[in-house]
Amino acid sequence: MREQFEEMAEKGGWWNFSTTQANYTPTRYKYLFDCVYKNALPNVAHKFQVIGKDGKQRPLETTAELHEYMKWAFNSILILNPETGEVCRVPDTSTKLDDNKFYSVFEEKVIQLLTEMDAFDADGCMSREEWAELKHPKKEPI
Repeated sequence: MREQFEEMAEKGGWWNFSTTQANYTPTRYKYLFDCVYKNALPNVAHKFQVIGKDGKQRPLETTAELHEYMKWAFNSILILNPETGEVCRVPDTSTKLDDNKFYSVFEEKVIQLLTEMDAFDADGCMSREEWAELKHPKKEPI
């Protein structure tokens, strides 16, 4: 970035900078990845198959791969090839979802599907509040 500012200084003149505000908080993914996906992956990895560049199939290996599938299932877009008429469904980025829609729609659908797939123990998926308490326990007064 330093180089860009130095280049702009050399060119002189006025520069206009603007910022855009993200419509999501990056911390919202911590619960989804650290709790939901991490606990579900060992129980459902074999139910999904990844086809590698070599054409070989394998089970899911990472929470990132599980997230890609969930984006495809619950947050996908259609891309049209106008020359062939072929339509392809691909996952869209979940960062485009505002926090409200992310929590109340996307995350809920993910948890529901994984629950239906028996991804969690008999107690089900830990709630966001339970997970937060586990990660940052409240200290008892002395």
